[in-house]
Amino acid sequence: MNDTEYDEIVSGIYSAAAGRTDWRTTLNRLAHAVGTEGVQMIGVSKTNGALVFSHIGGPVSPEGELHYIRTYHRIDPRVPIVATFEVGKWLHCHEHFDAAFVEKDPFHQELLIPYRCRYISATKLRENDSEIVLIGFMRPDRPHNPVEVEVLDHLRVHLVRALELYQELRHTYSELPVGRQLLNRFRYPMLLIDEQRGIRFRNEAAAPMLAAGEYVLDRDGVLACRATQDEYSLTLAVAELALHMQNSGRDKTAVTMRRKSDGRRVAVYVSAIRPQAVMSAFGPSPCALLMFHDPQTHAELDPFIVAETFDLTPAEAKVAVSIAKGKTPEGIAQESRVSIATVRSQVQAIFRKTGVTRQADLVRALATFPDFVSVIPKVSA
Repeated sequence: MNDTEYDEIVSGIYSAAAGRTDWRTTLNRLAHAVGTEGVQMIGVSKTNGALVFSHIGGPVSPEGELHYIRTYHRIDPRVPIVATFEVGKWLHCHEHFDAAFVEKDPFHQELLIPYRCRYISATKLRENDSEIVLIGFMRPDRPHNPVEVEVLDHLRVHLVRALELYQELRHTYSELPVGRQLLNRFRYPMLLIDEQRGIRFRNEAAAPMLAAGEYVLDRDGVLACRATQDEYSLTLAVAELALHMQNSGRDKTAVTMRRKSDGRRVAVYVSAIRPQAVMSAFGPSPCALLMFHDPQTHAELDPFIVAETFDLTPAEAKVAVSIAKGKTPEGIAQESRVSIATVRSQVQAIFRKTGVTRQADLVRALATFPDFVSVIPKVSA
C-alpha cells in the first residue's frame, strides 16, 4: 500500500463514519489494498448478544454471512478468546488453532474454508457498557505477515477515532437492521413475513418478482399466491415453523409453486427467523424468511441453493456441486486445500442427506432441479 492509497483509505474511514459514503465502499478499498479476502466490522450487544451492526468489505459472499448468522455463530471458537482481549490486542487464529484442531473443527471445515476465510486477524476496536466492536481481516491461503499487521494496526487507530463519530450518528439516525441489509445483497428474491403472511420486508430482487405476479404477489401488504394449491402449501409451511414457540416447530422447510405463464416449478425455501437464535439480526420479532429460486432466472447450480434443499453444510454443498460438474474427490481436495479423507467423509454425508448411494445418482438428482424440492427433508428445531 503506497502513501496515496493509505491516505485515501483513512479519508474513506472518516467519510463512512460521518455518513457521507457507505462502509462497504471503504472496506472494499481497504481489503483490496492490504490483499485480504475480506474484512468485517461488527458491533455486538453485551446485554443480549444481538448483532447491532455489520459492515463487510471484499468478496465475502452474502451466503456465507447468512450461514454464520443463522447457524455458525453458535460454534465460533474465536469469539470467547477475542472477547477477553483488551482493546487493541490482536488475535491471529493460527496462534490459537493448529492444523490438528482445524482438521476436526466444524466451524473451520464447514464454513470458513469453503468461503475462503481460513485465516483471520482480528482485534477489538471498542468496548463500553453496552457493546463490543470488532474488526477481522480474512485470508484463504496464509496468515497475515507482521508487515501487514503493522499497517492494519495503524489503520485501527483511525477506525477507533472514526467509531466515536459513528456511534453518535447511530443514535441520531436509525439504520436498517443488519439482516435486512444482508438480504439486499442477494440476487435471489427474499421476503420476511409474519405468521399471517404480512410482508415485513422485501429485498431489492423481490420487487420485480412481486410485480410480475407469476406465482406470488403483494395484495395490500399480504403475500398471496396465484394458485389455490400454492396458497395452501405456503400457509401450512409457515404454520409448521411455529414461529413464536422457542422449543418446538421446524427450522426450515420448502415448497414448490407453479409459474402462471408456463407451469414450470419454482422453489420456495421457508426458514424460521427467531431473534434469540440469529443474534436479533432481523429485528426483535419472529418471522419467516422466504427465498425464491426460479430456474427460468437462475439456471446454474448454486451451492447455496443445494445446501438449502438438502440441509447440507456449506462445505458439503460445494462438494456436491463440484461432483455434479465432473470433478473427482481428489481434485476437490486439492482445490479446497483439505485432505482427501475430509472430502470422502463429506461425500458420504451428502449421499446420506440426499438419499442416493452413488455419484452418478447424485448428478442425476441435481440435474432435475427444482423437481427434487419435493423430497426436501423437513428439519426440526
